[in-house]
Amino acid sequence: HGLVRDAKGRKMSKSLGNVIDPLDMVQKYGADAVRLALFIGTSPGQDTKLDEQKIAGYAKFVTKLWNIARYVLAQQEGKKQETGDGHPPTPPLPEGRGETKKDFSPSHREGEREGEAEPGIADVWILAKRDQLVRDVTAAYETHEYSKAAQLAYDFAWHEFADWYIEATKIEKRPNQQRTLVETLEVILKLLHPAMPFVTEMLWEAMRESRSTNYGLRESLLITQPWPIPDSRFQIPDSSIGAFDFTRELVTTIRQIRNEDKIPPKTLLDIALAPVNEQERAWCGHPEVQALVKHFGRIRNLQIVALLDG
Repeated sequence: HGLVRDAKGRKMSKSLGNVIDPLDMVQKYGADAVRLALFIGTSPGQDTKLDEQKIAGYAKFVTKLWNIARYVLAQQEGKKQETGDGHPPTPPLPEGRGETKKDFSPSHREGEREGEAEPGIADVWILAKRDQLVRDVTAAYETHEYSKAAQLAYDFAWHEFADWYIEATKIEKRPNQQRTLVETLEVILKLLHPAMPFVTEMLWEAMRESRSTNYGLRESLLITQPWPIPDSRFQIPDSSIGAFDFTRELVTTIRQIRNEDKIPPKTLLDIALAPVNEQERAWCGHPEVQALVKHFGRIRNLQIVALLDG
């Protein structure tokens, strides 16, 4: 069995004064932050380092998860007020990919396929990423790689769902977005529940109350819910999700240039894009790509120019 050591790798002892009282940390940061600090970065049979700074870092993620749920539920209430029932339609999926959707999410409702809208490039991207996350986290838990499983869910929740998809939904509202937001948050809560059971159960309860109003469903505790299963319909080819990945690369590059040249974030930029092939030219001319780049990159004018030889 591995030992819990201090940040310098030393064994904790009263004589060194480096003992961390878990009860004090729970009181200060919450039980889930302490659990995550012990969960992530720990391999079976290996020693793990622990200090208050690490716990405080994971407490920030707990807060982030609260903020994610607050946004999703706020959007749900707004949708309910707009439509009178709060029933966002399910986004259309590629045909011939299986029929397992009703097992994937507890909020699935049969027959909600009328009046569907075409999903945006961000919607297609997050659905594919979500399906791959379920596969990867499930495989990690099945092979007892608990640290890897929690880290994957952590990274997806913060760096893909919150940083990119949620921000993308603020640009243009689509009929299918709310359902995608709700179902993705449900999956995140399920995948994180083994590592951080308390806050995920509380957020599930808040979502259950919303679902009982908006979806007419009455669901039990999160701990009794079935584990998410992959849906083959979400195994979307890379070419279909490439537009949003291309957008992310563009925005990341723009942000790097801003940082290197010390350009204030509030300063709007004029940029020119020079695609290197026909696929990039098509993406650069896509209205959604341009809207996303302008939003994320703080761009005023965007031009597409030919790449000069030599």
